[in-house]
Amino acid sequence: MSDNPYQAPAVQEVVAPAVPLTDAEAIRTKHLKHEASLKAIGFLYFLGAVLVAVSLVGLIAVYGRMRTSSESALGSWDWSVMGALVAICIGQFVAGWGLRKLRPWAKIPGALVAAISMIKFPVGTVIGAYVLYLIFCPKGRTVLSPAYAEIVAQTPHLRYRTPRWIWILLAVVVLLFLGLLFFGGVAPSRR
Repeated sequence: MSDNPYQAPAVQEVVAPAVPLTDAEAIRTKHLKHEASLKAIGFLYFLGAVLVAVSLVGLIAVYGRMRTSSESALGSWDWSVMGALVAICIGQFVAGWGLRKLRPWAKIPGALVAAISMIKFPVGTVIGAYVLYLIFCPKGRTVLSPAYAEIVAQTPHLRYRTPRWIWILLAVVVLLFLGLLFFGGVAPSRR
């Protein structure tokens, strides 16, 4: 013992022993990041479905205004474009819902939407290829399997934590978008 009466008392640190993970927890921990990626793709498909639906409503409004009493409402080309937009909207919604819920059947609509997006060269090609990889790689097949659904039910306490830098990047992108939206057309016009 020390002669200093003001010295803090010595404390022995007690560390709790690490609890070993169960098999289900180990499997889910190994696939958690991939699971989050598939759910994010599902959210983007939902967002795409909403944007296509808004485009479809706008297209119908434009055709309604353009129609005169002497013209037919819509030509065959117009109906085919609207039919394609409805099919894309439904496909993206179904794929998004299935991927968000990690349903095994979501592989098919997710792959179809990804394959269609590959037509939009170069960005759509890269994103579509990445989505196909996420769905059909070994981790993707595991995450989109019935056995993994049971693992998720056994381990509801495990959650993916998004890194802080992604939230910062998202905030910067949103602020840039809002800045362009509000201040993009403010430049004075010269007459």
